[in-house]
This record gives sequence, C-alpha cells and structure tokens, in this order.
Amino acid sequence: MVRYVRVASISFKGAGRRESIEDTVNANVIEMERLLDKALLDKPDIICFPEIAPTIGLNVRESIIIAYEMGDNILEKFREKAAKNNVYIVLPMIIINDGYPYNASILIGRDGNIVGSYYKVHPTINEIESGIVPGDKYNVFDTEFGK
Repeated sequence: MVRYVRVASISFKGAGRRESIEDTVNANVIEMERLLDKALLDKPDIICFPEIAPTIGLNVRESIIIAYEMGDNILEKFREKAAKNNVYIVLPMIIINDGYPYNASILIGRDGNIVGSYYKVHPTINEIESGIVPGDKYNVFDTEFGK
C-alpha cells in the first residue's frame, strides 16, 4: 500500500549575528518559527531544519554555551509547535547529554514527544576541538509512514 509523505525542508542561513549570543539565538528561533509557520501552510507530515539551526551565526564554543543556557527552552518551544500542529519536526541543535555536548538531530513526534535523537558520528575537526563528542550509533526511528 502506497503512503505519500509530505516533507518540508527549510533552508535557513540564520537571522544574522546580534550583539550577544543569546540575542542571536533568539532572533534565529523567531525566524525559524516564522519559516515553520509558512511551511505548515502546505500541511507537511514532517518539517526538517538545517544543521544547528538555532545557533547559526555562532561558533561551536558559543553554541555549546547556548546549549547549557537555553537548549531545553529551545527544544520545548519546538515540541509545543509539533504538538499544536500535528507534525513531526527534525530539530538539529547542540544538546547536552550526561554533561557532554553533542551535535544532534532530534526527531519530535506529532504529539510533541521526542521520538529519538541522532548524535553526529563524524563531527568536524573544529567541532571536536571545541568539545563536541562524537555519537556512536546510526539510530533509526519508527513513524507511521516508515523508518
């Protein structure tokens, strides 16, 4: 049985560097929400953001600082968006897990719950030198339209 899936891939270059790293991230998140709302007009099943979208414009060390300070709030905002709009969201961002920073892609389900996370297995040299820990698995997640 064929099941068509509508995918929205958001191209996002960042909202531009602001005076502080927090202001930069807040501007990025506002722009990401605007682009997400625009993508929702096409009623996608899943919306995908680009790598480290909330911290585009920051260097890796600054992105790690933001992950400690604001990461949970950013994630919660997009979990709420997913649940409110009944859509999967792929949110790539630096996250802290067990005290270590990872370059992750988080799959948020239609209900706003986290389906799973993928930690970049082969970070760049700059990411490693800045403290990013490599992942060790290629995770696969079940959705109603496939893995």
